[in-house]
Amino acid sequence: FNLKQVLKLNKEKAEALEIYPKLLGTLATKIPRSQIHKLYSDYLEELVEEKTRKLKKAQEDLLRSQRLAAIGEAAAIIGHDIRNPLQAITYALYLAKKELESSPNKNLKEIMDAMEKQVRYINKIISDLQYYAKPLKPSIRRTNLVKVIDEIISMMKIPRRIKVEIDIEDFFTDFPTDPVLIRRVLMNLIMNAIQAMENGGLLRIRAHKEGDYALISIRDTGVGIPEEYHEKIFQPLFTTKSKGQGLGLTVCKRIVEALHGEISFKSKVGKGTTFTIKLPIKIVDQQVKAVFNSSR
Repeated sequence: FNLKQVLKLNKEKAEALEIYPKLLGTLATKIPRSQIHKLYSDYLEELVEEKTRKLKKAQEDLLRSQRLAAIGEAAAIIGHDIRNPLQAITYALYLAKKELESSPNKNLKEIMDAMEKQVRYINKIISDLQYYAKPLKPSIRRTNLVKVIDEIISMMKIPRRIKVEIDIEDFFTDFPTDPVLIRRVLMNLIMNAIQAMENGGLLRIRAHKEGDYALISIRDTGVGIPEEYHEKIFQPLFTTKSKGQGLGLTVCKRIVEALHGEISFKSKVGKGTTFTIKLPIKIVDQQVKAVFNSSR
């Protein structure tokens, strides 16, 4: 006879203290009273631990939501007050580089490139904050994913020590998705892959169709992600980098889910990491057709 199982079965029907006297009276003739006391004591201990875990999680969720609400408010201010001067700096750098095209001073060019890189990084932080704070309403339309990826690769100026392989099926030249949102996800994942390969390596971007789903994977042969971080990797404000705000992957997950998809990863320290985006084709294709029909 398993008293613990009986207690668990009755857990949702009544409070433990109400069940106990009834069980004690019913089972007293079948098993020793001391055994009933011990089993019941163990059950209560387990019940308290479970309630404590739930309370702790609720407190953590509340703190996280308060912190993210503050981030949302800050993002609105940052987006307006910092983006405008950044655009002016970007344009000034562009003009300065044009003037230096015929200059033999290589050091000055390198300084300009470094400044441009830092401006891009600040822009990325602002974008991540804004993408996390604002509500996402995907605008699905036919997108040439090959072109999107080519543009990202060209813009990022990938170091020569990193080899890039791209394998994309023809289906993705007319792929139903939100081009702005998917660009943001791919840009974050590709940038992470590059940063993980400081000593060089292989960046492999693959997109293929599998049944009713489109699979897009970004693979690197970099440092990898320690196993103890795997459960936290998509949590807001969590980062394994010395330089980073911990929102990039959170933004990626939020965008992919807004596109009715899933994002997952596999990683091994010293071997590299592969992020995979899984998007349903039928759902988004129906949305494209609905938009097309409504505009006729």
